[in-house]
Amino acid sequence: MYRFIMLSAALISISFSTATAATYAVMGYEMNEKKSADKIAAFVAKRLSKRTGTKVISHTEAAVKLKQHKCSADQYPSVRKYCQAAGRVLAADYLVYGKAWRSSDDIIVESHLIETATGNRVGHALAQENPKDKLVFSESIDSSVAELLQHNNTLTAKSSKSQSTIGGSSDTSWYRHKAPPAFQTILDHVEIGLRMSHFALLDNTEKHFNDDGEFTEGYLGSISELDTEQNYFPTIYANVTIADWFALQLAYERFEVGTVTYWDGHKDGTFKFKGPSLTAQLRYANETPFTPYAGVGLAMLNADFDMVAWWHNGFGGDDPEGAYDNWVQSGAPQWPNGGYRRNLIVTEDTMFKPILQGGCYWSITDRISLDLDMRYISLDSELHYTLSNHGNVFSDRGVSDFPMSAWVVDLGILFSF
Repeated sequence: MYRFIMLSAALISISFSTATAATYAVMGYEMNEKKSADKIAAFVAKRLSKRTGTKVISHTEAAVKLKQHKCSADQYPSVRKYCQAAGRVLAADYLVYGKAWRSSDDIIVESHLIETATGNRVGHALAQENPKDKLVFSESIDSSVAELLQHNNTLTAKSSKSQSTIGGSSDTSWYRHKAPPAFQTILDHVEIGLRMSHFALLDNTEKHFNDDGEFTEGYLGSISELDTEQNYFPTIYANVTIADWFALQLAYERFEVGTVTYWDGHKDGTFKFKGPSLTAQLRYANETPFTPYAGVGLAMLNADFDMVAWWHNGFGGDDPEGAYDNWVQSGAPQWPNGGYRRNLIVTEDTMFKPILQGGCYWSITDRISLDLDMRYISLDSELHYTLSNHGNVFSDRGVSDFPMSAWVVDLGILFSF
């Protein structure tokens, strides 16, 4: 009579279903007894084929194909990368493999189901057989195969406890199964990271001179130069992997550009841009730790022009900043300088700007990657210049263009779940 204890954590994945049936390949089982390991692998392939109604690539077929393509685990930095590569070689959607060991008269069989698109383990099951010398397997392993195919993620503390009563040991440390089952469909495909950015404008000066060589005008009045104000404090971003060749990137953008005057180099104010961006990436999946990619996206930026206080409030003369400080120290009574104010306002406070991207990921470990990229983004803006008295505009100086196309270099670190 057979007895079995069977525990499972079955498949959770983002389901991009198609009309065609999934393809499975059995990679084999690790065990000190090769004959037993081969019989287990063959039995699992047979039961998979019967339950799915499709031809399953056997462990012997898989070994031949992988050897022909020189695809072995020691060529890859992580199990995840190897499973992705093996899936491409075998043209398989899922891989099944595991290990087995003896406990008294029983054989404990542990099986893993791997989604090759992501390299994530999406199913897990344990079986206990008592074949004695005949090595004939039946109910327990068959039930564990069924559990792998149920797509019902129930790997809980209860199953962990039951596993310890079976005996033996298993090494699944490469897969960290910590998230609640309800969230695994998202988290298995998400990377969260931090990145630092440095940006530079393609062109940051505009100066016009008369025939005598005297400066006449810049972008607007005496504003003749744009100065990028760098902020290297990391910003958050995330990747959602749709397939091994395609992903979406959601990021937070932040840029500041100061306006510098020709005569004395002071700043009348600073452009400030911030908001989210969404970029679609095409990735070149390969067998190395490096994954090049290219992307195109759109940023939704809130734009503002932060005017320098002394300039906005109409102070001038030899020491406008000192005069402004004296006014503040006196309690900042309303309407200094007879209510006279200079005003610069962006004409479009919400902008949608295109992004072009190229970069490369470097998988340091199975869960950590470095990310280096270069992006192009347009920050072109317009400023409306007016003069007012007690809040009433008495002179409209019109709208001026500020072309601000920029290159951005990002260095990030990503963590996957």
